[in-house]
Amino acid sequence: SYQWRHDGIEVVGATNPWIALHNVSSRQCGSYQLKGVNAHGTVFTESAILELTGPPVALPNGDLRFILKRPR
Repeated sequence: SYQWRHDGIEVVGATNPWIALHNVSSRQCGSYQLKGVNAHGTVFTESAILELTGPPVALPNGDLRFILKRPR
């Protein structure tokens, strides 16, 4: 099974090997980590950091998107 954590707290309903964030705001910035559990034990991924680097960008269809900073 899978469970995502945001700043150490389980994200309700985030039980897939991937996570989708909608309507991203500064409240969602921080550290994300995936916990995997099976019959052989429990493992955690390294943390991924979500940081907004500026205001949202308007796309031609009217949607707003944030530019996400990738770790170096």
